[in-house]
Amino acid sequence: MFKKTTTTLLAATLLTFGATACGGDDDTDAKASTEADSGDSGDSGDSGSSSDNADVQAYCDQAAKVADELKKVMADPTSGDMAALSTEATELVAKAAQLSSANADDVDEINRCSALLSEAVGG
Repeated sequence: MFKKTTTTLLAATLLTFGATACGGDDDTDAKASTEADSGDSGDSGDSGSSSDNADVQAYCDQAAKVADELKKVMADPTSGDMAALSTEATELVAKAAQLSSANADDVDEINRCSALLSEAVGG
């Protein structure tokens, strides 16, 4: 019961903050389109960020770490502290919203990293 309630609360928080973070600046559409057309995202396929921004890189690294821990605890609730992970994930979602506002050029990368958390909670 605790696991289901915590998962539901975390998912609702992620969705709420995720929707807030998705609001962006229309000026970034042209740049994002140009970068997508180049075919080189700079991402080597690992969980790290392809952003040159150190704050975004740190966020993505932390999001990947928490997502991995969430998956482990979801599979075996006795293997960790779900409440602490939920709090950490909620803080990361709030950080994503702040980063998205301050770094409009990195919104797609921030959303990709935020999706790791959503996927971890979703199963």
